[in-house]
Amino acid sequence: MDFKAGQFGKIGENMVAFELSKRGWIVFLPPYDERVDILAMKFICAKCGSPWDNTHTIHCINANCKNYVIIEKTSIKKAKKCRKCGGIFTRNDVSSQSNTCPVCKTNTLEEFPICNLCNSPVAVKENMCKNPQCNSTEYKIIFRSVQVKSTHLVDEGRNLGFNFKYQDLLNDDRHFFVVYLRDEENCVEKHRYWVMNENDFKEIKNIETASFKIYQNDRGHYDPSSLDKFKYMEEETCELKKELEEAKDNKDYDKINELRNKLKEKDTFLKFDEKCIKD
Repeated sequence: MDFKAGQFGKIGENMVAFELSKRGWIVFLPPYDERVDILAMKFICAKCGSPWDNTHTIHCINANCKNYVIIEKTSIKKAKKCRKCGGIFTRNDVSSQSNTCPVCKTNTLEEFPICNLCNSPVAVKENMCKNPQCNSTEYKIIFRSVQVKSTHLVDEGRNLGFNFKYQDLLNDDRHFFVVYLRDEENCVEKHRYWVMNENDFKEIKNIETASFKIYQNDRGHYDPSSLDKFKYMEEETCELKKELEEAKDNKDYDKINELRNKLKEKDTFLKFDEKCIKD
């Protein structure tokens, strides 16, 4: 299927945004043609840098209770707590319609959730770092900008061809380039990605040419094999992720670390998670 140039460019941007979303990034696409095609943000642990789970999770605060990790809303009992004396009262102790504390007699009762198993308070879970070995309760937000280069096969299918503009380059280690190719293999649609950070880009591109700096009409033709170290290896990544989930289930932390290191070689999108100077 043939696409107009503008259509194909937008397809590439949305496909890259989707890949980032799968890895926990919250993505924003500017409505107009700006110097960046995608802005991405992510919550990470302020202590260890691991992904941060920012979903709203509630639990029983009693560490010995079965509902400590997470509690379903159907397992929450409605109670009341006195703002003055701190007393907690179940529906057997005080009517749902009353706001008078049976202990200090003040009208300071308010709704208070407790666990149906142990009657301990229910609260929002604070430690949401996805690293089970970390106990941090603080997160931070990191940002990345992305320039997407949607490419076609050129030179009778031998090379990848895409244009460069001086404004594509931002002197910031949080800025990334992703080359996108929509291809077909045995009538099956395939999507290829090559992910580069600022230094990777300078490695493949001479940024001192007049075409790049002055005229902004620089075009490069690249043998795909010369970009192999930047390529996202989807099938290998999928297999490694299966192994990683198994290692997590077995709480085999040495294996987890080993597989994560292997993933960095195959899933080049993980470059986005590497610590940057301005993080």
